[in-house]
Amino acid sequence: MTSLYVDTNTLNVGIGTRVPTHSLHIQGNAKLTGGFVDTNNQPVWIPASTLEWKPTTSPPALTLPAGGAFTTTTATSLYRYFGRELSYTPTISGLVTSQPTVTSQDYLLSLPYPIDSNMYPAATIVGELWLNVQSGLSSNTFKSYARTIPNNLSNVTLRALTGTTDESLSTILATSRITL
Repeated sequence: MTSLYVDTNTLNVGIGTRVPTHSLHIQGNAKLTGGFVDTNNQPVWIPASTLEWKPTTSPPALTLPAGGAFTTTTATSLYRYFGRELSYTPTISGLVTSQPTVTSQDYLLSLPYPIDSNMYPAATIVGELWLNVQSGLSSNTFKSYARTIPNNLSNVTLRALTGTTDESLSTILATSRITL
């Protein structure tokens, strides 16, 4: 195996290969302790699936609109962060102890790290979550989504998708158990 090779015709550099097909061609694993930037010195996005999941320093939290209360029983989360890209997987469950008085307002989900306001100057859907609601003997699972809030870098709103419409979670009745 060749450790380092420079093709003098193309000036391509190969690490672990004698046939580099790009300016830098690495055959095998590579370790990076910094980041990649483009010609404007801006971070380059790399799919988060290539990075390790890490536990967040603080657990996720739900904040209900006025009059509502939620008692958390489980709250854990993992994240992957590279450049300006944050992938966040919260797990939170608990009991709605009182229903919000205004059922058109949205729940808030805390984020482990502030989002980049330059990337989301307007409300933007940034994630999908499965929401399970247990009330009495019935249990329903809904797809829900997270949406950024302009000028609020530490939270996103949550809404449930039911059929072809979306709804505020504030309609969930007191004594319901929810799991995200």
